[in-house]
Amino acid sequence: MLNQAHPGAMLEWETALTTTFFFLVFTIGVTGNVWVIYSVIRLLYKTWSPVNSVFQHMAMYILSLSVVDLFVLCMAPLPMGYFLQETWNFGYLACKLFWAVENINKILSVALLAVMSFERFLAVCRPFQFFCCRRKRVCNVFAVLTFLLTSIIILCSPIIYYAEAIDYELNINDSDASAGSVTFTVCRSSLPDVFLPYFIFYMVAFGFVVPGFIIAVCYIFLIRHLRQKNGKNTFVTAYTGKVVRRILRVVVFHFVCWTPFWFFVIVPVLPYIFTSIDWTFLFSPVPNTIRMYASFLPYLNSAGNWIFYAAMNRELRETVTTKSQTQKSLLSTKTEAALKVLLLNSEKDDDHHPAPNVVVPRQEDDQL
Repeated sequence: MLNQAHPGAMLEWETALTTTFFFLVFTIGVTGNVWVIYSVIRLLYKTWSPVNSVFQHMAMYILSLSVVDLFVLCMAPLPMGYFLQETWNFGYLACKLFWAVENINKILSVALLAVMSFERFLAVCRPFQFFCCRRKRVCNVFAVLTFLLTSIIILCSPIIYYAEAIDYELNINDSDASAGSVTFTVCRSSLPDVFLPYFIFYMVAFGFVVPGFIIAVCYIFLIRHLRQKNGKNTFVTAYTGKVVRRILRVVVFHFVCWTPFWFFVIVPVLPYIFTSIDWTFLFSPVPNTIRMYASFLPYLNSAGNWIFYAAMNRELRETVTTKSQTQKSLLSTKTEAALKVLLLNSEKDDDHHPAPNVVVPRQEDDQL
């Protein structure tokens, strides 16, 4: 994202637009994800039992997605300060941290969305396979998260290793003023050109193509399954249409936010592949400005994911409330039946064995 020699001086409208965008995205995203994290942790704490293993399984993915998106959004002030101040003023360690959190969590967020799409597909279209391992589902969540995190760290390790804050000197030749130079700092990853094309291709493959394919296929089969099962019931058809529209909104929002970003990630590699085409127009001021705003869209995705999945959280909460009320009613019914049995048994014992005469002490004797 920051791999350009200099961000360049921004116009007043660009500065205002960038500041407003980051402020709204940061405020809405952080507030929403913190609310989801608090709500899910509170529900998990209140409902942690083997009976609610399915709820715990789904809630853990929502919790993980919100935590990952929150980490991504916490990095948003750094590129905002970089583009507004036209230099990197946060130091070497902050540059390393930015590239690590930025790349790992962005890809992890997309991977979690793909896993959740697959889980939804199984829960609706293959419910038997979804519930067959019910008691081990929470352990499976931790195993999946550990595998994803480890794999993504390995994938991103080259670009994190070469990330550094580099000082550049820009010569100024102005006829109205004396010639001079300006020193500025850029936070970039100096990955060697030999490895750069291979790195970009496998990052695009595992960060966009494969997860996007899984999300699209799972939701296509999910919509197809819902439409085949709706029957002729008007209510079911209306509900299915609502679910389909919700699914389509999630898919469209995902691809709108990520497709421009990954397109401009591939741009530096295009001259190496198609050597007969002149690609210099892609590095002119206008495409560079579009590239800059395309790099902001993943932050919008991290800020909007909680809006789509908060509805799932609400449905889970309603499911848990219904289950707890059902369990309470069953428990009270069983308790009443047990008390009746005990009373009947005690009455039978009283009929067969009369109670012996018991001398009750007087109140004065108690006070002695």
